[in-house]
Amino acid sequence: MKLTNQKYLKLIAQVIIIGLALWILAPQVSELVRNRQTISSLSLGWLVAGLAIFLLSNIFAAYVYQYLSPKKLSFKKNVQVQLATGFTNRLLPAGIGGISTNSLFLMRAGYKRPQAVSIALANNLVGFLAFGLVLVASGALLPSSLSSIFSDTSPIYLWATAGVVIVALVVTMLSEKLRELIQKNLLLGISVLKDTLARPLHLILALLSSAGIAFCFVGALYCCLRGAGIVLSPNELMLVFLASAIATSASPTPGGLGAAEVSMMLALDKLSIAGPPALAGVIAFRLITYWLPILPGYLFFRIVGAKRYI
Repeated sequence: MKLTNQKYLKLIAQVIIIGLALWILAPQVSELVRNRQTISSLSLGWLVAGLAIFLLSNIFAAYVYQYLSPKKLSFKKNVQVQLATGFTNRLLPAGIGGISTNSLFLMRAGYKRPQAVSIALANNLVGFLAFGLVLVASGALLPSSLSSIFSDTSPIYLWATAGVVIVALVVTMLSEKLRELIQKNLLLGISVLKDTLARPLHLILALLSSAGIAFCFVGALYCCLRGAGIVLSPNELMLVFLASAIATSASPTPGGLGAAEVSMMLALDKLSIAGPPALAGVIAFRLITYWLPILPGYLFFRIVGAKRYI
């Protein structure tokens, strides 16, 4: 099958991102292997707590759609679809798999395709706004907090981060179709938010539910780091999660694979937390939030497909 220029760009970008991740993480993984006691010393109780908190994010994700949708949705079906995105979101970058899955669910609920896609895109915009509010409330964006991250940053991490950003920008700028798609989708999402303003209570509840998703991920990160013996203040914790979220959003790899790990290690390094404990905490977090949801997500994907929820 012949690859288009756009597909070549995406493939090259993914290879570069994963290559950068291997370049940064491989030496630390080797050190972690040499210090196997770090992995064995991870607190199982904290990891189980992190997994439980992360699973709650599916409930909050379902509530966002319940409040954004003018039509009443089946909450039970909605939760199952959110669980299915644990698989579909790993297939495509930038959350495209999740948007597609939820759009199909909304179409089954009676929406026409443009309306369904608009609501799914509005969910992403609400998530962006809610995350911003959470960051402001936590104090993570205060100058004092940001300076602790970006002062005296190791050149190797700066080059890796710059590489991720440059690759993402180049792919976007060179692809006219991608630029048009981003603009069109942004306008669709904004149109739904304008309609939701007529139901202010629903918009507020959607924002709170989306903030709940962020808190679930932050809670899971806290548990994973605690399991590795690392304790951070709330604003430090939010900065580490912010690094992961930005890398995940900007990276052309599904779920920010590679980029998220590197960015989290960079943030922890700037907080004077490095070595095997930091890497163990990051691996545990990504295991819980990225790798473990794939199999149950696939099972729910098959279930919701068989029951024609999507």
